[in-house]
Amino acid sequence: MPALPYTSYCNYLTLLPRYELVDKTDIDIVVHAIRCVKERDLRIIDCGAGPGRYWDLLGSDVRHIIAIEPNRALWRPRHSDLWTYIEADGFSYLRTHTVATDVVTWIWSLNYELLSFFEDYDSKLNRVILKDWNLSFIHASNILNQVLDALANVYLVILFFDANTEEQTFVTEIWETVAPFPFHDRNFTRLLWEDIARRNARRLNRTYRSTHLSGRALYGPLETALHRMLNFHLRGHFNSDRAIVAQARQFLAGYLDHHLQVSIPSGAYLYEIGPQRFRYD
Repeated sequence: MPALPYTSYCNYLTLLPRYELVDKTDIDIVVHAIRCVKERDLRIIDCGAGPGRYWDLLGSDVRHIIAIEPNRALWRPRHSDLWTYIEADGFSYLRTHTVATDVVTWIWSLNYELLSFFEDYDSKLNRVILKDWNLSFIHASNILNQVLDALANVYLVILFFDANTEEQTFVTEIWETVAPFPFHDRNFTRLLWEDIARRNARRLNRTYRSTHLSGRALYGPLETALHRMLNFHLRGHFNSDRAIVAQARQFLAGYLDHHLQVSIPSGAYLYEIGPQRFRYD
């Protein structure tokens, strides 16, 4: 199982704000990306699946979904044979199971799985502890290469937070108080992924497409927004710190719109990687 930062994130997956990116929600973007593959009867592996927010929208395009989700509390009640839940994290499952599949999705959660290679949580100190940087970098790189090699004939759809937006800049500043990162930039996990994915695509003659998406994160009313910020992006670590709670409330209040809803500039990177046999719109 992954380190606590990732499993802790899973506990709050349902608190994810609604992201409007280039006039589409993040779910619309994922569904469109999958439908760009000119094949039907698709077999999908959804890593960090949570309650499977986009499954129902795919309809008859899908034969079956393997939902990889380590937190059983997020599993959707099963009323259909469309999906099967697996209690695992994405890396562990994809490295140890050879499953016939067409599409693998990692929506928001790949960043947190990568972070688990670089940090751990000391419950006694209530502090995030950084692991050895060089060893973590080598380990994470090796795992990414193994997974990408195993998925050489699979279409990947990855959605990553843009760490340079106002939303993510604030989140990073808070995390820096307990977990200083090299270069003071949590963007390094995305850049690590991007470098290895690009090299892999070139080596295996795969298509590779990266698209930057800008938009807004819609958090809801102020108190709802505060709850989501503290328990999703900050993963519940700062709920008893009055100064940080007040700082988060002040930050969110600065983005109240005329409907008294919190709406913060945000963004993401969409990565699409696949074998040449797939044709795209």
